[in-house]
Amino acid sequence: MGKPAMKIDAHIHSFFDETTLFQSYPKRTEVDLLAYLDENDMDMAIMLPIVPYDRNETVREICQKYPDRLIGYCSIHPTFFRANDETLPQLRLRQYVIIEKFRGLKIHPRLQQFSLKDPRVYGLLYEAARLNIPVVIDGVTQGSYLPITENDLREI
Repeated sequence: MGKPAMKIDAHIHSFFDETTLFQSYPKRTEVDLLAYLDENDMDMAIMLPIVPYDRNETVREICQKYPDRLIGYCSIHPTFFRANDETLPQLRLRQYVIIEKFRGLKIHPRLQQFSLKDPRVYGLLYEAARLNIPVVIDGVTQGSYLPITENDLREI
């Protein structure tokens, strides 16, 4: 018999930052997070921030502290950059993955309020493909300020 399969919770949030979107949830500590994994028989978890509500730095620090339990994804708002250089989101992603060792990307069109049809989104996704990292895209359309045609995952 082989060894048992590893159990990974593929979608957790830190609830550590005071800016978190999840203000109604009680703040967590590292001990709480590890206890959650243990109580649910999870070997590891993927931590997914949503900027500007959560900080990539917070995710990086906790994941570096517990690399055997946590996998950190970064979050980039693809249309937030106001500079003329439209490669800024791609350059930021390269920094996060190559230098800061994030393992994937999370984007959230509804909460970050951008259209999936925006060319800057495609540039960021192409860069993720070049870096060979997974991308998590929130696909919930209810509650979005965007028309459904702007937030439809079939666009990707």
